[in-house]
Amino acid sequence: MSIQDLFIESAASYGLHITHLVEGCGLQRVPVCGDKSGKKSGAYTFHSDGVPSGFIENHKTGERTNWCSKESSILTNDERRANSQRIEADKRQRQEEEKAKYEQTADQCQTQWPNLPIAKNEHPYLKLKGVEAIGLRLLNDLLVVPLRNIGGDLKSWQTIDDGGEKRFATGGQKKRPLPHHRDATGLDLCL
Repeated sequence: MSIQDLFIESAASYGLHITHLVEGCGLQRVPVCGDKSGKKSGAYTFHSDGVPSGFIENHKTGERTNWCSKESSILTNDERRANSQRIEADKRQRQEEEKAKYEQTADQCQTQWPNLPIAKNEHPYLKLKGVEAIGLRLLNDLLVVPLRNIGGDLKSWQTIDDGGEKRFATGGQKKRPLPHHRDATGLDLCL
């Protein structure tokens, strides 16, 4: 079995479906077990030069790992150092790509926000929850909940349909800022 096949097998144990392994080209997105058609909840990087290694992540389960073709206990100091440097370089590249994607989504949301109609209290989801539409907008029939940073800048949003299904903006930041909504008395509510 080739090193590439070993990596694909390891990635499969995390639920990733890699049909064509891309080497040395940054973070690659692939489907995972249970993804709907077109969805890519898996990510990996793979390098076959030096000591073959890579990174595997399943966004659906939250599992992630650094992968190496050799046990760390049998790596030479030079191999260990080179591998660590490559892992750090890949991590920096992933963070830069993620930051650029977040900024692009923030720009799109900020451009669209002023043109979205203001939500009314009559929206079925708001009536179900017994909250007012303070600070919310509409995108078609979906409620739009702004996601802002601590300075109040719009960074992304979450949409909510009549039945309560929630979706974050594609490419938007999800971990921080947190969505919040205040009722008429100024209390924070979870939608």
